Amino acid sequence: MKKLIFTFLISAAAAVMAHGEPLPSDSTRDIDMDNAVVYNKTDGARLVGTWLMPEDTLPKAAIVLASGSGLQDRNETVLNHRPFRAIAERLAKEGYGVLRLDDRGVGKSTGDIASATTATFTRDIASALEWVDSVVPGVKKGILGHSEGGMIAINLAQDPKCDFIITLAAPSFPGDSIILSQGRAVTVAMSGRYDAEPLQKKLLATAKSDLPYDEAKEKIWELMSEQMGDRINLPFVKKQVELQVESILTPWYREFLRTDPAPAIGAVNKRWLALNGEKDYQVLHQNLAHIKSLNYNAECMILPGHNHLFLECNTGLPQEYSMLKGDISEATLETIVNWLNTLY
Repeated sequence: MKKLIFTFLISAAAAVMAHGEPLPSDSTRDIDMDNAVVYNKTDGARLVGTWLMPEDTLPKAAIVLASGSGLQDRNETVLNHRPFRAIAERLAKEGYGVLRLDDRGVGKSTGDIASATTATFTRDIASALEWVDSVVPGVKKGILGHSEGGMIAINLAQDPKCDFIITLAAPSFPGDSIILSQGRAVTVAMSGRYDAEPLQKKLLATAKSDLPYDEAKEKIWELMSEQMGDRINLPFVKKQVELQVESILTPWYREFLRTDPAPAIGAVNKRWLALNGEKDYQVLHQNLAHIKSLNYNAECMILPGHNHLFLECNTGLPQEYSMLKGDISEATLETIVNWLNTLY
């Protein structure tokens, strides 16, 4: 019953972020050097990160990395995987400049989190793009975004300073559809059925609505009480439900549910590489076909046997993430580098 209660509230993005162990001492670069400080002039957030570029020469192009949802450090650390570190170091070796930042409120960065939405994070990345433009003016620039970061890259493709975008598992369907498909895919893969789907639809509809916070919270508790009966009053269960209810009524989550990325996808008129893992259970690979139907110019590629973290895997389920080794697959890195090298 516990599994049924909480599977309908699976997060919309790359797994829960956690800071990992110290970096290996044999790293060839001080990749966490705080040599970049970006200010979002809209609200004064101070974003701190690492800027890497080739030594003794201007980069062939410069890329800003945009992380997935959740509070993430500059390496986009998840369960000891650090995909943004690997991407930045590889691209720097290939002659590109790369900026990656601690999200607002994470690490050295400041800024309001409680009221932040995807629009807020989009302004953060736009500020980062301006910073890069000030450091290497005249150099072509782009954004590489993972999951929600892919949505941000798509939103900023119209920025005159943005010359190209690369998206890794960018959602292409409305947010509530993404959450529902994610919950269905994971639960069916684990148990063969998804009895919670009718309840999840009602919960998502409530969170997506324009109901004020207190009214939406009351409605969700009513729905949960109908489903669970007296068990909802058990101390442990009540605490867990409270945490889940709070999470789906945050400004970020409610905005995400209401967001349909289709218009922004259709409007992209820059070079665009869109990647998805074949075994991604968080943003299903069918998203790529939808992107292609919305924007024929998007260069779409599915990576066989890859999950949402762009690691080669067996099942693709989030439960497997901690058992996998590495930061990001070599196939993913080669695909990104080869595509960029065709441009620059």
